[in-house]
Amino acid sequence: MTVAQGDDDPRIGLVAGGRYRILRRIGEGGMGAVYEAELVGGGGRVAIKCLHAHLAGHGEVVARFRREALAATSIGHEHIIEVLEVGELDDGGLYMVLELLAGRDLAAAIHREGPLPVGRLVRVVSQICDALAVAHDKGIIHRDLKPENIYLVERGSDPDFVKVLDFGVSKFRDVGEGHVTAMTRTGTTVGTPYYMAPEQAQARKDIDHRVDVYALGVILFRGLTGQHPFDDESYPMLVLKICTEAPPPVRRYRRDVTPELEAVVLRMLAKDPDDRFPDTRAVREALEPFRGLDDAPALLDAPGTRTLRAAALERGQRVDSPLARADTALASGPGSWQSGPGFPAAPDDDPEDDPLAPVVSASGVPTAMRWVLLAAAALTVVSLGVAAFTMERDEPVERDAALPDPAPPRTKALVAPGHGGIGWTWVNPLPRAMPPWYDVDVAGRDLVAMVGFAGEAARFEGGTMLRWRTGTDASLHGVAWSSPREAIAVGDEGTILVLRREGEPQRADSGTDRALRDVVATSPTEAWVTGDDGALLRLSAYQAEVVDTGTDRDLLAAHLRGSELFVVGEAGALLRVVDGRVSEETSGTEVTLRAIGGCARGDLYAGGDEGRLLRRRSDGTWEPVTHEGREPWAAIACDRERAVAVGLRGGVLLLAGKRTVRLDTGTDRSLHGVSSARGAETWIVGDGGRLMRVMEDHVRTLTAGPTGSIQDVGTLGGALVAVGEWGRILREHQDGFREAQSPTKAALAAVAPLGEDTLLAAGDYGAVVSVRWDGAELVPSPPDHSWRDLVSDGQVVLGVGTDGGVLRGRPGAFEVTVVRDAGTLWAVAGTPDDAVAVGDGGLVVQLGARGTSRIACPVDVSLRGVVRAPSGTWAVGEQGAIVRVEPGGCVVERPPRDGGELLNGVGIGPHGRPLAVGNQGVALERTEAGEWQPPDLDVGRVNLRNVFRTDRDAYIVGAGGLVVRHVLVDGT
Repeated sequence: MTVAQGDDDPRIGLVAGGRYRILRRIGEGGMGAVYEAELVGGGGRVAIKCLHAHLAGHGEVVARFRREALAATSIGHEHIIEVLEVGELDDGGLYMVLELLAGRDLAAAIHREGPLPVGRLVRVVSQICDALAVAHDKGIIHRDLKPENIYLVERGSDPDFVKVLDFGVSKFRDVGEGHVTAMTRTGTTVGTPYYMAPEQAQARKDIDHRVDVYALGVILFRGLTGQHPFDDESYPMLVLKICTEAPPPVRRYRRDVTPELEAVVLRMLAKDPDDRFPDTRAVREALEPFRGLDDAPALLDAPGTRTLRAAALERGQRVDSPLARADTALASGPGSWQSGPGFPAAPDDDPEDDPLAPVVSASGVPTAMRWVLLAAAALTVVSLGVAAFTMERDEPVERDAALPDPAPPRTKALVAPGHGGIGWTWVNPLPRAMPPWYDVDVAGRDLVAMVGFAGEAARFEGGTMLRWRTGTDASLHGVAWSSPREAIAVGDEGTILVLRREGEPQRADSGTDRALRDVVATSPTEAWVTGDDGALLRLSAYQAEVVDTGTDRDLLAAHLRGSELFVVGEAGALLRVVDGRVSEETSGTEVTLRAIGGCARGDLYAGGDEGRLLRRRSDGTWEPVTHEGREPWAAIACDRERAVAVGLRGGVLLLAGKRTVRLDTGTDRSLHGVSSARGAETWIVGDGGRLMRVMEDHVRTLTAGPTGSIQDVGTLGGALVAVGEWGRILREHQDGFREAQSPTKAALAAVAPLGEDTLLAAGDYGAVVSVRWDGAELVPSPPDHSWRDLVSDGQVVLGVGTDGGVLRGRPGAFEVTVVRDAGTLWAVAGTPDDAVAVGDGGLVVQLGARGTSRIACPVDVSLRGVVRAPSGTWAVGEQGAIVRVEPGGCVVERPPRDGGELLNGVGIGPHGRPLAVGNQGVALERTEAGEWQPPDLDVGRVNLRNVFRTDRDAYIVGAGGLVVRHVLVDGT
């Protein structure tokens, strides 16, 4: 915590209760402020929370203030902040003396670091469970649990020792006599909206401690994904989602989350309190197996939860429940050129999660409709108080004459040529299957560098996007060209890299393990680097020298103007460095500043959280710039003699003087970096591999095309049709792929031709879809199995799926049989009368018109893909296993090995030879000598799903909407 610079607070210097001298303000909110104080005469320091004097006569506010103190002192647990005493100041305001904590809240940790490792988050939540268990035993319900109320301090060897704060909206129950006395009014919604349980959002009177279990589930979801499970710009719609919508699966956003952990989170988020864990002790016990999972988060680029439409508003669609999605585990796209795991074994079906089951309440009203009605009633109540939950409201913006009238965003996707058009080429335009980019630096019209998550880096030159190998998994937060041939990248764990256009990267010794946030190059051999805990480094010949900044606040961004270096950071930090000497300028704010920049001959701007924008006057002081909204600003750069700021909610703002104009970007995904150079366009980078350019009056998106995991692809009238997660159907048009209307949200895993003008797609919950040129419709089919693959002879289809299910027949006349003692059958090759299917545990089955027979296979890993060619039949699967299937048994050509890649599919590649593809961008082609070697293919670490071949081209499809093509070169 840091001193508020230039603070004229009249309470500073006062002695509270004759014992505590107030030294400085360390935080402020709508109800009061928190100060650091010292015991008069020595004896240590404390925190004092003071209620604003003008609220002293507000009965409900005073009751909440006293309730917080009473709750904390009544519980008396090591993981709950200690309240020492309560009193009244001379100005009439109440105060509360608390232990002084040095650390940060969980929300700040998630905001700074992104989604947390599973084990670390579980250990934090387990401590919260311990505190709540004691509180609940004493009849106290917190009711406002959220990451902002979970404080992390260092104690002993534990850097994440938990202190639960703010019991101000807690509810007390007298549990001794069986008599319930609520100390807060019923009929009102109490708590932070994102974390409210359905019964809490409806302001029901009978809430109990299980609302805290639900809130813990939301905290787990946010800590694992960086998002709330339910989100919406509209408060009534948010409540509707909370009350009616099934939470999205965690593994849609994290590939390293196991099905078992996801099941724990989903149970905590159950709509009915009776379906949740009975108490926090049970939650802690359920989380115990995951305490040691400390691998770095493996994030996926899936549509944000805010974009999801409430299922209660959809009618006549088959949807996939969280259990079905966990069963199929179709990746939603890569967060770092990587994607989700392969298909895990399906958990037991839960009839309450089956959208096809006729669930009816005792009253005869369908359960889903009952929730809608309840939500509607709740919305009627909450709509009266929507003004209290304002989302981004500010004063109207005046328009500067020098700024344009904004035009709608446009799309002009990059297309990466591959080897003169002969090699692998991106088809669904380049390349949404990229990592989140955190920074960009433009050195010229065709020289752009970008860095991002998990050590990913790339450069754009000569019209082509080229991947830059960094040799590190540390996330890179800043990049700067030091010369036309080299760029400096900085990131987590004190990482400093020199990236060369030719040759291997060179690591420089930073002398620190702090996260480094930004870099500014001043010459080919010199640069400045900023980082956490006040870190400022001067690089000379790539040797780091520490510069004393006099602060321990995180320094997040830097900008060089002439010989002056300006640095901004946490808690309003704003430094000016001249000739190596550091001075602090008064920003006038305590919110975190994340961006600083502008044009060489124009104004200098700083921006940060809560939509704060500042402009530097000629006398060195800073004044606020008024604009619409409270979007956090992440980066600022020069653009055509005006400045441009980009934000963490997809905002782009043009600035000239004190005037602003907002450009529509068509997205609310976070934008992290912006840069330009003389004679070059301004580039923007952000989440989901997003790349943009700022034009005169609009934003142009460069990474276009549908995203999401593509699972299989076929042709209809010579054009590609791809299917994937969430029932997605993509059709190829002259200008690229477009998403077509789908009759289902069930994940689709496979397609097969049926006649000349129809494709049949199949997937979760037995969903079968007929796809024609004029649309797509559901085909009646049994829902007992989820289908994983299909083959066809043009008239009859054969499908395989979960629990050994086998589907045969024509639409309207399907028959289902079961291969006994089989798990999931993942793939099938051949014809409906003569096919080979592969599945769990190395299972290989010959499927004929008259029955089935098993083929012995000496591997015990799951086989995920199979292809039949004139030269033989091959199957691929877990741990990199590849086997050749012979009538008398399998021959292992590539044995499974620990840590081996998951191979998802196999087909015939452009050279007429078997080509296997899998997770992390792995591809292996069989040589004429029978060896499996990587082909000339680099799509980063995108999960690859399948190989498809037409009479002209071979295709590979995968996560992030990836479709790449290679012209056939085998003479066929």
